Amino acid sequence: EVPLVPLRIGVVTGNDSAAWHDMLATFKASGIGFHIAVCNALVQGERCPDEVVAGIKTLDKRDDLDVIVVARGGGSKGDLAGFDAEIVARAIVAASRAVFVAVGHEVDTSVADFVAHTSFKTPTACAEHLVNMVKAFIDDVDETASEIADVVANILDRGLERLAALSTHIRNRAVIS
Repeated sequence: EVPLVPLRIGVVTGNDSAAWHDMLATFKASGIGFHIAVCNALVQGERCPDEVVAGIKTLDKRDDLDVIVVARGGGSKGDLAGFDAEIVARAIVAASRAVFVAVGHEVDTSVADFVAHTSFKTPTACAEHLVNMVKAFIDDVDETASEIADVVANILDRGLERLAALSTHIRNRAVIS
């Protein structure tokens, strides 16, 4: 399950990649205080599957994360082949928290996409989704707070009207006595 307000994000990616920098820029631009832990991994080549699995397992052991994101920008089918590996799919499925996969561009699909909690066409789209989830929650809280303030104001207004009426009634009774 994805928490209602996923503010603590673990990311498995190449920490010097454009995909990572784009995601980080999206999180920072939101103005929301995300806590982000990045686990550097090779995201292409022969070692890719093992490093992605190690990253998922490392982040999954932490108790201070809400979701894990596996991210990599686009590339050729060969560049993205590591995300078709069975061990990557098994690590995603075995994770104790939701794993989002954001690998490639619009036309790219991998086995990891099919087993992920949620799959995104780009790393930036994944970051935007997480930002939008939190913003939607904040908007709901703001709207609810405004509704509560309106109800309280109405209750206070009615109370003041009743108090004024009682005061007049008491004054009238005091004059008669």
